[in-house]
Amino acid sequence: DHCPMKVYAPTFSTKLVSECSDVRNGANVLTFSLAPNIDVPSGTIVSVAGLVGSTTPSGPIEVGGKNASMFASATWAQDTGTLKLHTQGIMHADQVASFSINVGNPTEAQAMAASPTIGAVSSTVIIGVK
Repeated sequence: DHCPMKVYAPTFSTKLVSECSDVRNGANVLTFSLAPNIDVPSGTIVSVAGLVGSTTPSGPIEVGGKNASMFASATWAQDTGTLKLHTQGIMHADQVASFSINVGNPTEAQAMAASPTIGAVSSTVIIGVK
């Protein structure tokens, strides 16, 4: 960047969500790749909302994948399709964190693909939350 002194708002510069199956009522793995443009401290709650239609019930959910150990715990809210992850280490700026969860696909076809919103909140950081 050639703009000295320019301040960028905190954001996730990389926000990718992919699935391994679109079979109705089948098992699915959602894989997330996130990279913040700032260091995100331990204790931050990272939220991915808008993944509606899953048959997975609300409650604690297991996180897997390459960087799963970055999160102390995770919860799933079926009604809003929201995943909340509690960090237990620093998410470093510009380093991609990849992780996944297992969910059940909807029983009926969905009219359009999900377009989730991704944010993070801690006592010192707010990213993408309005």
